Amino acid sequence: MLFFFIGVYGDIDGPWCSEPDDFYRKQPLVSRQDVWPAVGRTTTSEVPAEHNRSRFYLYCRQHGLWPYQVTGHDPHTQPKWFDRYCPIRNITKAYPPTLLIHGGNRRGLFRIQDEGRKAS
Repeated sequence: MLFFFIGVYGDIDGPWCSEPDDFYRKQPLVSRQDVWPAVGRTTTSEVPAEHNRSRFYLYCRQHGLWPYQVTGHDPHTQPKWFDRYCPIRNITKAYPPTLLIHGGNRRGLFRIQDEGRKAS
């Protein structure tokens, strides 16, 4: 299971996010004109109530633009730029066992810790 996780999320410029995604394209398509007002023009750590920034993510995944929009680098023409950020390209057999967690659900993290305690 860890190999699958590393194989997908560890390759941050892979086709899973740099190509249009069938799962996201099954939802109503978001247009570029609908997205930019949702994103805004300033950097923020809190999402303003009047913005729906999840539409930006949906737009990017529908069109395979997530790596480019987040980094400003095109994974199709600049793949080497992503090398230092891709665990799959930096982990060798000598690398210590590591768990990469995607998302922000703290309850999921606690569940993992609890399962580890049960196995001990």
